[in-house]
Amino acid sequence: MKILLVSSYYYPNIVGGAEISTQKLAEGLFQCGHEVIVLCSDNYEKEEIIRGVRVIRIKNALHKGKLISTIEQFLWSRWNIFLSKRIYEILQRVSPDVIHSNSLYMLSPIVWKCAEELNIPVVHTLRDYHLYPQSHIMKMLYKQMSQKVSIVTSPSYFTLKFFCKKGYFKQAVEKKRIVNAIDEPVDIDKIFSEKMFHKQQHVNFAYLGRYTEEKGLLWLVNVFEKMSHLDCSLYLFGHGPLEEDIKDRILTSKNIINKGFLKEEELYEELKIIDVIIIPSLWEEPFGRVILDAYVNAIPVIVTRMGGMPEFVKEGKTGFIVEPGNDLELIRALSYFVNNNQKWPRMLTSIKPYLKNFYVSKQVKDFESMYYLALKKR
Repeated sequence: MKILLVSSYYYPNIVGGAEISTQKLAEGLFQCGHEVIVLCSDNYEKEEIIRGVRVIRIKNALHKGKLISTIEQFLWSRWNIFLSKRIYEILQRVSPDVIHSNSLYMLSPIVWKCAEELNIPVVHTLRDYHLYPQSHIMKMLYKQMSQKVSIVTSPSYFTLKFFCKKGYFKQAVEKKRIVNAIDEPVDIDKIFSEKMFHKQQHVNFAYLGRYTEEKGLLWLVNVFEKMSHLDCSLYLFGHGPLEEDIKDRILTSKNIINKGFLKEEELYEELKIIDVIIIPSLWEEPFGRVILDAYVNAIPVIVTRMGGMPEFVKEGKTGFIVEPGNDLELIRALSYFVNNNQKWPRMLTSIKPYLKNFYVSKQVKDFESMYYLALKKR
């Protein structure tokens, strides 16, 4: 099958979890024998092959946020005659069997329009709930355009229900949750056995992500400062607007260590000593890819009851779920790991089999079934 994936950005322009997920899907589909093309926005025009995937980059004034407002984004994409003609020509030339869009803005609205004219079925994955339009006019425009989508999927029931309840994608013949994926580790047994048998009394917690208020980092630091008397440490991995504030805040702290932003290989090594990962988000995360990063490294999690995250945590088995901003609940969850050093490693026996639900091979099969259904219903 010839599949065209549409993404706002593509490797090496990785902005967040959506781009990582799209790349893993593209490479997974290619490895299963499909012809995969990615159409993405960039600040230059280029066609190249990356790990077997044909990438078509088109120059777009919206790339890197040159136009800021959502209205500008939609109007530019929807009614830009030159961009519309360029995309139409690409779709004609590529002639995909099915189109799979992965973003609500930039290229997707105009791709949906061109696909309808060329009678190409569209599968759309809701990866960017935070881009939900705020103005009444924009809601109407997006709602109208979304009716051109044959099948809609989302990594979480939360995001899927959010849009469907508001009248989006009414014409879609299938609405399905297909979770984000991770590569199957070749040394999974080794990773888990080392974690199981390399235990110490001291517990190392970690935060992975951007240093922003909505991610709950300040709340986490505030709470952890109250636990300085306990035998535990908090490692911070990432960067962002609050970076300098965090550095100043923990200057005299003995149990909070800021490691900053690390390359993937460096982070992997650091995670070998981490016992628990905390995702204290104060906004409704559509999925929470850090949860998968934790599980694949044999690490249980503590997450807030926000967005789609609770869907992927088995309470007391793969981690704990706490109310956002509730100091007492977070302290109780943190204390469990500190005070039950012999008990909680048993969580790893639940995490390991649970991981199979998130392997790329399973995700590819799920999307293949959606593509065939879209072709059948065309």
